[in-house]
Order: sequence, then C-alpha cells, then structure tokens
Amino acid sequence: MNKVYLDKNGKLFVNGHEIKGVMSISSETDYLGTQIVLKFEGDYKCDFISSRKGHSLSERPKE
Repeated sequence: MNKVYLDKNGKLFVNGHEIKGVMSISSETDYLGTQIVLKFEGDYKCDFISSRKGHSLSERPKE
C-alpha cells in the first residue's frame, strides 16, 4: 500500500518521496477502497508495472 501525504505547504509526498508538478489531487472511495487521483502538468512516462490484474465488476474474483 502506498502512503500519500500532503503537507501544510501543499507539497505532495508518496512513500516519502516528494512529487513535483502536481496540478490537482482528488480521492474516490467505493466498496473496493480509496483511490487517489493525481493530475500532472506536462508529459510524464511511467515505468511501473502492476502485478495485479484489473477486473471489471462482472469478472471480480470470488472470495
């Protein structure tokens, strides 16, 4: 789980690393949990690859 922190000066930190160029921050909560949505200024590339497979609600794995 990632730790997201917004300090009193408006600086954003994710897992202890300052994230620059953020234009806005919002959160959405549903029965699956909370998602933090970040909007960035400029062009960014991400090399992160998730090991988790996304599922639509109809394909959600049985628990």
